[in-house]
Amino acid sequence: MAYASSITALYQWMKRTGRKTKARVACFITMSESFPDDARQGIKDLFGCPVISRYSNQECGLISQQCKLGTEYHINTASFYVEILDLEKDISVEDGKLGRIVVTDLYNKAMPMIRYDTGDLGVMSHECECGIHGKVLKRVEDRRVDFITATNGDLLSPITIINAMWEYSDLLQWQFIQHAPQEFEMKINCTSDTYHREKEMLKVLKSYVGKDAEIKVTYVNETPLLASGKRKSVLNSMLSL
Repeated sequence: MAYASSITALYQWMKRTGRKTKARVACFITMSESFPDDARQGIKDLFGCPVISRYSNQECGLISQQCKLGTEYHINTASFYVEILDLEKDISVEDGKLGRIVVTDLYNKAMPMIRYDTGDLGVMSHECECGIHGKVLKRVEDRRVDFITATNGDLLSPITIINAMWEYSDLLQWQFIQHAPQEFEMKINCTSDTYHREKEMLKVLKSYVGKDAEIKVTYVNETPLLASGKRKSVLNSMLSL
């Protein structure tokens, strides 16, 4: 069990160095962050075991866990009542629509939490590939403060940028930051003084955040860890202030 970014770093290192392993691992469990699809499949191929993500927080504990047969998250309905509310209003949204994950804790004797806004975004569904009926989280996105805004005002999930950057897995590390509505910064750590695919990378990024976006490239020796131990790939400094 580890942060998704830590397991992603392990996969990238093994891929870059060509390392193989005979380690017997029953299962990888990721938590706290979105896990890119390419890294998930890569870990499955390298270790020959399933990769399951959990959705939890410090306030409530384990809220849901990904199904072994699919990608949906089965909700711990014995302990929590989970709702998806509109991004701006306290009303429920229909299945399949992105909204705020709001939790009511059914088993907290010390401090009842009723309709607690977790700060995370997700999508609800009532169908899972395993056939079990009931509410499931079809997707769990990152915290709302980690979302960035394209120059046209569209809200972009960090996983959109993360998946796009898998094309540039030869980078040792990278971090994409939004400083203003049209101002972005890409911090990269690579094996040379300049990155030979920089122009191509910027063109791809602008296809998501806007062709009129200004993206500054900064070369660093290492992208910083947060106090929590996480290493965020996408940050919105406008919302984090």
